[in-house]
Amino acid sequence: MSKLIEELVGRDCKISSEKGINFAGKTEFECHVMDCDEEWLKISLKDKKNQEIVKMIRVEDVDEIEVKVDQSL
Repeated sequence: MSKLIEELVGRDCKISSEKGINFAGKTEFECHVMDCDEEWLKISLKDKKNQEIVKMIRVEDVDEIEVKVDQSL
């Protein structure tokens, strides 16, 4: 597994995926990375009703990941 992907566990990110997931008509979404392995990312995100949704997406289907950096550091 990529060390870079493994370092995302526990972080809040913005993920872009044209192919892997289309959530509420969006291909870019903010989420929390819960876990990962060689093939999958387990993420949690909020839907339009502010309900938490847990999804699994393939690592190969992720186009871009933007990591939120804590400004207080």
